[in-house]
Amino acid sequence: MNSRERVKAALLFKEPDRIPRDLWVVPYIQLFRKKELQSIISQYPLDIGLCELSCNWTKIVDSEGREICSCGGKGCFEAMVSTIRILRMAKEKYKEYPDSIIFNNNSPDSVDIYDVFDASNKGDRLALDLMDDVISWFGIGISNIILMYDPQVIIIQGIFTKAGKYFLENLRKKINKISLFSIKRETEIKYSELGDKVGVLGAVSYVLSKYFE
Repeated sequence: MNSRERVKAALLFKEPDRIPRDLWVVPYIQLFRKKELQSIISQYPLDIGLCELSCNWTKIVDSEGREICSCGGKGCFEAMVSTIRILRMAKEKYKEYPDSIIFNNNSPDSVDIYDVFDASNKGDRLALDLMDDVISWFGIGISNIILMYDPQVIIIQGIFTKAGKYFLENLRKKINKISLFSIKRETEIKYSELGDKVGVLGAVSYVLSKYFE
């Protein structure tokens, strides 16, 4: 049973050969414990998330492989849109944009991703540059999905549901520009109504459904 079959069987309660594996990795681990992370992934291959179902199709996002992903590969979608990368870029631009409201008169080390989101929706130049970069990578990744699977709806979940109006509107424009057909007619792109709690809610729902069977 491969990962796709295993996950499908689990979702349909059809007795997979084992429980599908996923791994939620906090930024500290990605930055300072990559060897240990790779050891865990090598010993316990994942079925969801970091590699098998997500990174394989997104290797083509950055063909030059400028960013190392947590899966050990280079140029993955996850690496190019990670909050770690965005905040690192913000820190590197501090001297060029010392008056950016991202920093709010604080040290660059104290900035979090919500500062970038908020500043982009207020028109801050540095924040717009950072978000435009991320939008480009999101646009390429989502265009790949549209080309391969022709979905009716793409729902963005996780931390980017907090990115606000600028991100979503310009992401749609980017995809319209680079896709082979118009998403206005074919594919709806929207934020998850469950916000960044979707993973936890899904896990709780699964446990409750099994409990009350």
